[in-house]
Amino acid sequence: DTAMSTRIARFFKVLPDEGGKVLIFALLAGLLQMGVAIGMVAADSMFLSGLGVEQLPLVFIAMPVVMAVYAPIYSSLLTRLGSTGLFKVTLGLLIVGGALIGLGAEQFGEQRAFLFAVKIYAGLWFIALYTLFWNLADDYFSIQDGKRLYGLISAGSSAGTMLGGVLVTTLAGLVPTGKLFLLWAVTALLTWPVLLWVLMRFRRIDQNDVQDDAPGSLRDSLRMVVKALAGSRFALLIALICFVMVALTSLLEYLSMGVFAETRSATELAQLLGGLHALAGAATLLINLFLFNRLVGWIGVGATAVVVPGCYLAIFVLFFLAPGMPAAVVAFFAFQSLFVAIEYNNINLLYNALPNQTRRQLRTFVEAFAEPLATATAGVLLFQAAGQLETGSYALAGLLVALGAVGIATWIRHA
Repeated sequence: DTAMSTRIARFFKVLPDEGGKVLIFALLAGLLQMGVAIGMVAADSMFLSGLGVEQLPLVFIAMPVVMAVYAPIYSSLLTRLGSTGLFKVTLGLLIVGGALIGLGAEQFGEQRAFLFAVKIYAGLWFIALYTLFWNLADDYFSIQDGKRLYGLISAGSSAGTMLGGVLVTTLAGLVPTGKLFLLWAVTALLTWPVLLWVLMRFRRIDQNDVQDDAPGSLRDSLRMVVKALAGSRFALLIALICFVMVALTSLLEYLSMGVFAETRSATELAQLLGGLHALAGAATLLINLFLFNRLVGWIGVGATAVVVPGCYLAIFVLFFLAPGMPAAVVAFFAFQSLFVAIEYNNINLLYNALPNQTRRQLRTFVEAFAEPLATATAGVLLFQAAGQLETGSYALAGLLVALGAVGIATWIRHA
C-alpha cells in the first residue's frame, strides 16, 4: 500500500508532506461544487419548465448587473474580514438562502419573480464561490506549488459536480425540485467542519505582495488595463478570446437548454440535467487528472488554445446540420467539461506570459468586465431574436463567430 501510494504521489508530482493538504482542499472544493451543482440543476429545471428557454437571455443580461453590485461588496468584505472570515460568512448565507428557497418553493414556486430570483441566486454563487475558494487556496499554496497541485484540487471540484448530479438524479423523482435547495443548505453546513479543519491544521503562507492585489480606484484600474492592452497585442488577444468564448458558451447553453426543456416537467428536467452534470463532472475529473497537462506538454500552450474553439466550431456545424438531442448533449459536455477543464486552465497558463502587474490587472478586467459583458451581449442578441429565428440560424451565427474564435486562438499561438 505504501509503495502504491508513493507511485501515485510521484505520478501526480505530489511531495510526501503535501498529500493530506491536497486531499483536504480537494474535499473543501468538492463540497462547494457539489452544492453548486445541486443548486444549478434545481434552478435550471424550475426556470425552464416554468418560464421556458425564451426567458433565459434575460438572465444573461441580468447577471452582469448583479455581479457589478456584488463585486464591490465582495471586495469590501474581503478587506475587512479576510478570505477566511468571508468564507465563513458565505457558508452562513448559503445555509440560510438554501433553507429559505427550499421552504418557499412550494408557496412561490410558480411565480415569475421567484423563478428569476432562484436562477440568478444560483448563477451568482456559481461565479462567486469559484473566486472565493481560489482566493482562500492562494493563502495556503505558493505560486509554484499551485502550478503543480491546483489541477488535483480542481479534480475535487469535478468529483463534487459528479456527486451532486448523482444526488439530484436520485432524489428528483422523490422530492419536489424546489426542495433540492435544502440539500444545498445541508451541503454548506457539512462544509463548515472541513473549513475549520483547514484553518486549524495548516498555516497560511507569507505573502509580501498582498497589497499589490488590492483593488485601486476604478479609474486607475481601467487606465492600467488600457495601457496593458494598447502596449501588448498578446494581452489584447487574451481579452478577445475570453470575450468571444464566453459569448459562444452562452449561445451553446441557450441552444442545448432549449432542446432539453422541450415537453419536460421540472422533475424530468432535474433527472436529465442531474445525470448530465454527473457525467460532465466525471469527464472533467478525468481531463484534469490525466489529459490536460499531457496535452499541454504534447502540443504546447499556444496550440492548446485552439482546441476548445475548434470543438465549438464543430458543434455549431452539428447543430446546423442536425439540431436535436445528440447535438444538445455534445454541446452540454463541451461547455461543462472542455471549456472548464481545458480552456480555463489554459487561459491561466497564457496569463503567466504577461508581467505580474499586467497579469493581475488584465485578469481582473476580463473576469469582472469583459466576460460579464460577453454574457450580456449574447443575452441582448438572443432576447431580440427570440421566436424569430430557427435553430439553424442561431447555429450559423455561432459557426461564423466560432470561426473568428479559431482565428484569434491561432493568432495567440503565433503571438
